[in-house]
Amino acid sequence: MLYRGYIANRAHLAAEAHARGAALPDCADGRLFALAYSWWGADLQAHVTGEYAVAVLDTGQRTLVLTHDALGVVPVFYAERGAAIEFASHLDALLEMTDVGALDEQYLAEFLTSVKPRGERTPYRAVRRLLAGRTLVHRRGRVELLDTWNLARVPPAARASDREYDERFRELLREGVAAALPAAGPVWSELSGGLDSSSVTCAAAESGPRPVHALSLVYSRSRTGDEQPWMRTVVAKYSLPWHVLDVDATPPFSEIPTEFYAEPNPVMLTPGLYRRYNELMDAHGAAVLLTGRGGDLVLGGDSPQPFYLADLFYRGRWGRLLGGLREVQGAGTDARALPFLFFKNVLQPLGRYAARLELADGADPGLPPYIRPETVRRARLRRWERRRVPTRCRSVGGQYVWNRLWTVCLGAGTAGDQRAESFEFRSPLLYRPLVEFMFALPAEQMARPGQDRVLQRRALAGLLPEVVRLRRGKRGGEQAYFEGLRNSRAWTEMLTDRPRLVARGLVDAASWADAVAQARFGRTHRMPLFLNACAMEVWLRQIEGRSPSRAAAAEDRGDGSVRAGPIAHGGV
Repeated sequence: MLYRGYIANRAHLAAEAHARGAALPDCADGRLFALAYSWWGADLQAHVTGEYAVAVLDTGQRTLVLTHDALGVVPVFYAERGAAIEFASHLDALLEMTDVGALDEQYLAEFLTSVKPRGERTPYRAVRRLLAGRTLVHRRGRVELLDTWNLARVPPAARASDREYDERFRELLREGVAAALPAAGPVWSELSGGLDSSSVTCAAAESGPRPVHALSLVYSRSRTGDEQPWMRTVVAKYSLPWHVLDVDATPPFSEIPTEFYAEPNPVMLTPGLYRRYNELMDAHGAAVLLTGRGGDLVLGGDSPQPFYLADLFYRGRWGRLLGGLREVQGAGTDARALPFLFFKNVLQPLGRYAARLELADGADPGLPPYIRPETVRRARLRRWERRRVPTRCRSVGGQYVWNRLWTVCLGAGTAGDQRAESFEFRSPLLYRPLVEFMFALPAEQMARPGQDRVLQRRALAGLLPEVVRLRRGKRGGEQAYFEGLRNSRAWTEMLTDRPRLVARGLVDAASWADAVAQARFGRTHRMPLFLNACAMEVWLRQIEGRSPSRAAAAEDRGDGSVRAGPIAHGGV
């Protein structure tokens, strides 16, 4: 057995072992994974919470079971070679065995046309990503994908008072944070000034005697991204040791990455920053960095759409529906006539839900003009909308929440996390019991017209500084990207000198050159897509330097063999 990551419900598994009369001389994660497999087999994922990837080679059954945490926070990649299979938790590790292979042209088109991760595809035709809620079983040379967990199956929560909801939320937050703490050594937490990182940092500070070190990205020149006033209130409330990395000291586009990246990702635009991350964590012996990742979607932030109104209509609750539409109208977020709000928030999402289409967050801003029509057709955007999320929830509001959460979990653990060398990121807000609790709540506990994070804000009074708990909105670091590109001759020349994006027919040459020129002066059409395109350009150049594919010439060994790349930090 190989494993990476950590188990969050260790106490529960230890109690299960005691009830079953199993010998448990210690509670090491490796022993708990082994026991969990002996009890539940391929259903291990449904019973073990945490952030992990695990591979079990059952020699007695001649079977490989490959799985990860149910939300897929820790990725697993695999490649079938006839009757053989190769796998790893890091895509670059898998490429060391399989090499580059043929590129997946549809993946490239999807990456340029969508800010959301798409699914099991990777940049390489032969390599797939194991999806959330899935377990892979390799037996007799064949792969079977099992659905071993599904958020859509979580039943609605029993009605309770606000106070009871608050108590349960605080309990689950503290459980998730406590489970993510390193067993020994210093505790470090990312602090951005927003509600989510502040919630995690404050909960960690209250969790025990070990001091919590806060790590923040600050901007000395890019004032539009400066969040220090909110960071300082958290640091002062708990007297935290505070470490800062000035993004403007090594801004985006300040250097072209020389280390190979297995897949394109905007992290490639900030290699100096991640190098400093690693150096700082290594210098202090910190093995884990807590983050607030996923909080926007789990806790009802980021201005969620009131699609729960569609469920009121479907269930015939006309009075509550009318009251809800009037709340939307009166909140100031959308003061148009009730018939229009009814169409936008009820009929339209009901129709998309019935057609199994994605529920959109707002009006489609369109694609940048440099993307060629052939690229759009290749991405098959309309077709993909129908199968982006492989689960079906019982309500429109639930489907909307799961759609949004799905994209966060699918993108977790990719290039950013995989550049961490001496430490690992952990995300307590993606603690599965907390996710399931929030998903099961009545919609009004998550968000209301004109109000977001209703339960989080109410429950964390006293834990968070008031100025953080009540703040609305958050600043972004776009200015640093514009400034970095304007001051980087090397990046500007690389992006416009015989671009590989143009050579592959993905973008129009003249429009792309114009987009780069405008970005240097602070103008873009959909900034995330522009950054994706920049990352893909440098990645395509890196791919050119890779050796010819061994994968294309590999012979099928025909023996059902298993080949493992590093599942990383531990194994038994």
